Formats: sequence, structure tokens, C-alpha cells
Amino acid sequence: MDVATTQAGAVDDLIARRMQERQITGLSLAIIDDGKIVKAQGYGFTDKGNKTPVTPDTLFQAASLSKFVAAVGAMRLVDAKSWSR
Repeated sequence: MDVATTQAGAVDDLIARRMQERQITGLSLAIIDDGKIVKAQGYGFTDKGNKTPVTPDTLFQAASLSKFVAAVGAMRLVDAKSWSR
């Protein structure tokens, strides 16, 4: 078993534990490394009746995610010193 497979299994175990602890019905996860998706996985179900499994293609409400994405973009610009005064 290679390192990536072992790490992926550890992620799956962690997600399963946290979902149970926090009573999360379902979620979709993408792990991105160097701009490439290295893992895309659906966990649980889209409904409390456990009829429709979550897949990497399942759509979710993004809520206020755009604020986080904008902040990360701004910090990358600051870090790269590519902003002007």
C-alpha cells in the first residue's frame, strides 16, 4: 500500500468520525494540491432518509464561501507583492 492510499484512508476515517460526531448527513470533499484535484469524494447522503448518496458531482449551497475565496485571493496577492498602492 502506498503513502497516498494510506493518507486517503486516514482522511476517509476522519471524515466518517466527524460526520457522526456532528450529525452531518452528507458532504462532498475535494483535496487540491498544486492546483490539481488529487481526491474528490462524496460522503453520506443528500437526505436524512439516506436514499440519495452524495457524490463528487452533488451540488450544495455555497453559503458565504465567496468571502473566504476572496480573502485567500487577496492574501495571495499580498504574499506575491503584486498589488499596487
